Formats: sequence, structure tokens, C-alpha cells
Amino acid sequence: MKTTFIRNSILFLFIFGINISFAQNIKFGNISEEELKEEKHPLESDANAAILYSSREVFYGYNSQDGLYQENRYHLRLKIYTKDGYNYAKKEIGLYEQNSGTREKLFEVKGATYNLENGKIVKSKLKSSGIFKEEITEHFIKKTITFSNVKEGSVIDLKYKIRSPFLTSIDASIIQENIPIKLLKQRILIPGLISFNLHYGGRHPFNVNQSMQNETYGSESIETDVYEILEKNIPSLKSEPYSGNLEDYRSRIDFEIRSIRPIGGVTKDYAKTWESVCKAIYENKNFGDQLEKTKHFTDELTVITSTSKSKMETAQKIYAFVKNKIKWNENTGKYTEKGVKKAFKEGIGNVADINLTLISMLRAANLQAHPVLISTRNHGKTMFPTLDGFNYVIAYLKDQNGNEYLLDATDRTLAFGSLPDRTLNWTGQLITENLQIRQVTLPSYIKATQKRNISVKIDEDGFITGNVRTSYDNRFAYYYRKSLGSLSKEKLMEKIEEQNEAIEVTNCRASNVTDLQKPIMEVYQFESEEGVQKVGNELYFDSMLYWGDSKNIFTADERKLPIDFISAWNETNIVQFNIPNGYTLKAKPEDFNTVLPEDIGLFTFKIEQKGNKIIVYSIVEFQKTLITPEYYNDIKGMLDKVVEKHAEKIILIKN
Repeated sequence: MKTTFIRNSILFLFIFGINISFAQNIKFGNISEEELKEEKHPLESDANAAILYSSREVFYGYNSQDGLYQENRYHLRLKIYTKDGYNYAKKEIGLYEQNSGTREKLFEVKGATYNLENGKIVKSKLKSSGIFKEEITEHFIKKTITFSNVKEGSVIDLKYKIRSPFLTSIDASIIQENIPIKLLKQRILIPGLISFNLHYGGRHPFNVNQSMQNETYGSESIETDVYEILEKNIPSLKSEPYSGNLEDYRSRIDFEIRSIRPIGGVTKDYAKTWESVCKAIYENKNFGDQLEKTKHFTDELTVITSTSKSKMETAQKIYAFVKNKIKWNENTGKYTEKGVKKAFKEGIGNVADINLTLISMLRAANLQAHPVLISTRNHGKTMFPTLDGFNYVIAYLKDQNGNEYLLDATDRTLAFGSLPDRTLNWTGQLITENLQIRQVTLPSYIKATQKRNISVKIDEDGFITGNVRTSYDNRFAYYYRKSLGSLSKEKLMEKIEEQNEAIEVTNCRASNVTDLQKPIMEVYQFESEEGVQKVGNELYFDSMLYWGDSKNIFTADERKLPIDFISAWNETNIVQFNIPNGYTLKAKPEDFNTVLPEDIGLFTFKIEQKGNKIIVYSIVEFQKTLITPEYYNDIKGMLDKVVEKHAEKIILIKN
């Protein structure tokens, strides 16, 4: 049987005119001069490196000493085109080990670097000193394989095996890498003793050919599922502007364990639901038990509740207290590292230490609060129920009026009810005390706004003075606080001038920087001798002067990945030009207005004259946060128009 993912394709592929099938193998060390002489990839000339051949075979074996085991066999052949491709000349391999000493083993590693020198192929063998071991956690180690004599034009060949006693876990089949792949071959054999659900993902199409065959395990002959993938010329997965986490779009197969029957044993069911996953997490001593610990903050909570005039004020004070009491150590995690009591005492902890403390304090104040499990943007979207799918916990709060809030106390610049970018990843799973769950949407729909009002005075010599007043709200206020909020007045003036080299800032101030529930207001005065061109008795200047968009971030002719803006946003600029005495308006750009399909976004540009003032309005808005590539040309065209209109000239003429 052939399972087709996204598209149909032929079963046999022709690479370089050779008929390649699963019965044929690329021999290790058989490097051709053609491969060494190749100066750039034939389909992606900008590639720094490419995978010439990638092979993986997964099967289950049996012996009297170990019983049933899993083995992975890999063969990787890599081409280095440029110096920027040198970082691909190493292979990092993760291995898991249980407390009992049961562990995965890396063995039969062989590799070499091949170069063409004076017309001859020169081989540099991988040495044992080129393999490094690093302990990542108590249960994970990383082995890094490095190669010597790597140059532009080198070909690297590597083979290795991994044997694992962990039968219920198969590493994902990665179909697409960050560099192009000329030929990929994977063969995965799963005995009928073990059942997996296969989850297909990614945007590049590939085929999976499925069949059955009998294999012997111990004394049993068991029907075995065989999955085969044979693909050629797989393009690299490239980051594009505002593309989010590339892992969400990488073509792959994930294996979810469903059940296992040991030889001569009883079937054990591993099938999971969201309910069973959340229940297992909640019942972990480093999660649910932590929510019951309250004695260590009794005094602090009493002060907060006794000085609050409402339940909402209590909630906001608890949120502010936890943010300032426990500093985030930059570690994510759904389980506590120190435990809430120790983190509270030491004033530092991971995400769970902090946010479970927050939930516990809210509950202790008789507020309705619950944990919400999520997967961060870097961790990827959780497509099916799994314990490993969640790596973060935030707080949910419902007030007496039914209003709902999502809170994260790890970032001291966050306003109450806001979440950091890393958490805005589709949905989360809320868990109540009685282990009821429901899905919650993470609020990327809250619109970030920036509104800039500019007053400009131009004298007859083209010298400019003016003032700028800008308000930043929601996510734009958060970004401002993160990047500029701690700067002194002098440093802020320098930053403004760095962003716009044509002006000299003479004074500035920013208000509401520490009042997180209010928009930030930035005001500054400036002067400049640039920006106005005097030709005869006429003055020329751009319609948005210094504040126009000078380039479109979307420059590619086509796009493969969705556009991910994280949140909806609006940028409004209003520039008021005071016409100098003795001048009148000769010419101005035409008004323009466009709305994108499906109300994705809009651009409005308008100029009007009121007495001796010219007022320019520019509004750019996107109402949707995740936009499919089919609308890319519409978006690119609109933003091209923004650049064009912002650069069009206003002309004043002397009477």
C-alpha cells in the first residue's frame, strides 16, 4: 500500500540518470570526482552546503541478553560549498539514559572528509578525538562528531548506529532540512507487537510507501509494518520575514506510541487523550502538589488583601508582587525546578516556580485561577496529545464579572493580562482543580497600536523644527519597555537620533514607562537642516518627511510559508506641516486607499490642507496575525504602495 502525503509521485526516482531503489545502497566512502568538483548546488546556487545522500533505517531486533531492542542506522553524505557551510561539518547526537542505567548507545561510528588536491582524492579519517561527549541534563547526553581538514568543496561521509532499549519511542523522521537534499531514503520497520500513530506534518510534499512482511523476533514470526520514503531534490527549508518557528513547517513524521505487547506478555495501552495528558501532569509532585503550598506567603498575602479595595485590585497586586518577588532564571518548563516554597525564599525560579506561585496566591485570595499548559513558539505547535508537547505553564484568572485573563509573571515589563511573544502559540489547555480541561485561545488578536502625531515647521531656507508625540499601546508598549524603558533621557535621545540620522533631538521625555497598564507616551523636539530641497522658488520634501517607510521587508517574488505577525497591529502617522510665510501648496500626492482580501489589512493615505497647514494621514493596519502564502502578493503590493506614497513629494512655491 502506498500512503501519499500531500501529492502523488512515482515509486522509483531517477537521480543523475541512475535508477535508485530501496534495493540499492550508496556505498560509504565511494566519493566521486564529480561530487568534489561541484562548486554550487544545481538547484539552489546560494546554498552553503547540501546533503548529497541521507539514509536512515529503523528496525527492532531481539537477542537473549537484551530482549527486544530498537536500532537506528544512519548514513549521511554532506557537501560543503562555502566557508559559511563549515558549521554543518559536525553532527550532534542526543542519547537518553534512565536512572537505572538503561541507556541508548552510539556505536560503529565511521566517517571521513574528502578533498580533491592536485587532481587526487585525499581522505582524512574521523578520529576518536573528534567525538566529544557533553552531559546536558541528568538523563540526556550529547555526542558531537567533528571532522578535520574541512574546506570549501569538501565532501563528508558519516555512518553510525544507535541501539535503544526504549521500545515505545521512535525519533521523528525528518524529511526536510535547512539545506537542500539531493537524495533521501528512509525505511522503518515496526513489528505488530508495537503500534504507533503516525502524524504527518510540513509543507513540502512527500510519499510514504507502506507494506507488510514477516520478521522473526525470538521464536515468534510476526507481521511487521514497513514504511519507506524515497525522495529526491528536496529544497531547503528557509526562514522568511515573519515566518515564526520553522519547525512548524518542516516536513516530517512523528510517531506516537499507541500500544505494546512484549513477547509472551500482555498488551499495554499507551493511547493518550488531552484529558489523560493533563491529568498526568497535574498529578506530578512538581505541578499539582505545588499549588497546595500556601503557608510560606501567608503574611505577604494578608498585606495585599487588607489594602485592596476590590477583587481585581487584589489580583493585580498579587500579579505585581510575584513578578517582583521571584526573578525568572530564563528556564521554561511545566514542572517546578526548585519548588514554589524554595523559589519564593530564594527569589529566583523557572517558569513553573513563578506561575504556579501566582496561581496558588490567587486561589488563596479566593480568586478563580487555574494553570494553562502551553507549548512555546520555539517548542512548536502541539498537534496531538503528548506529555512532551507542553513546556510552559501560565495562569488563568476569571473575575466576578466573567472577564477572563491570561497571566505570565516571568517578565516584569508585562502589563496585567498580557503575555510575552514566546507564549503566543495558538492554544493552551486549562486544568481545573477537579481535573476538567478546556482549550483556551492565546490572545494574539489584541491589537498593538502606535500612533504618531508630528508637527513640523519649515522656514523659507528649508530649516526644520518640530515636535513628535507618539503613543504605544499593548504589544508595542511592551516592546518599547523591553528595549528602551530603562534608558536615561540622554541615552533615549541618542537612540532616537540613531533611528533617524537626519534629525537632532533637542529634548525628550517618556511617560507611563513603569505604569504598565497605560500606553507609553514619548515626546521629543527636534531640528534638522536635511529633508527639504530648495529649487529656485520651490521647496520639495517627502510626504512623511523622516518617518516614512523607506523599504518593504517583503522583497521575494514568491513566498512558501505563512506570514506570522504574532499580533494584530496598527501604525498611524499624522504629520502636520506649517507652510512658511509667502509660500503656497503647488502639488501634493494623490490620496490612496486599499483594503486587502478577507479584511486582512488596509492602507489609507490622505492629504488635506487647512489654512496654512498641510496634514498628511497614513494608516497601515493588519487585523489578522497568521496569513497564508496565497495572500503574499497582495500584502507585498500594499506595502510597496506604502513605500511609494511615503516617498512622494509635496511641493511648495513662493508667491
